[in-house]
Amino acid sequence: MLSKLKNNFDSAEEALLFIKVFSLITILPLMLKFSSFSDLLKILTPQNCGSKNILGNKPFAFKITKFTDYILRRNLMTCNRKCLFRALVLYHFFRKYGINVQFCMGIRFGKQKYKSENGRKMIGHAWIRYKGKIFMEIDLGIEERYHETYCFPENLVT
Repeated sequence: MLSKLKNNFDSAEEALLFIKVFSLITILPLMLKFSSFSDLLKILTPQNCGSKNILGNKPFAFKITKFTDYILRRNLMTCNRKCLFRALVLYHFFRKYGINVQFCMGIRFGKQKYKSENGRKMIGHAWIRYKGKIFMEIDLGIEERYHETYCFPENLVT
């Protein structure tokens, strides 16, 4: 098992990051249940954004995303809300390591999920934005399909 860990992590710092990402994903359902969404975002926003911007170390930034996606693919507790959990975790860790991102949510009307008052079906999605552009998202067509309904922080100075 130790050799398997060595093969998947380049350093002890990466292994610790994996544990931190796993821990946050594990407690997020409880945090969502017992706190308001605005309070949750305040909790996930580090008091002092890291002074070391990890975009200078792109492999480390990609590791955060890779670890988050890996854990979410295997986590049954988040099955219907993977994009929400993904965006919240990336928001927290990128801000912690000095990338000034925004957490965003939007809706679109489509063929599945929840019905709105007028009978049309509503689908939600969450993502992060960096310097006004969608960041670390697999689906780049989000802005064309989803109407943005909420961003935090609202007035992000970049």
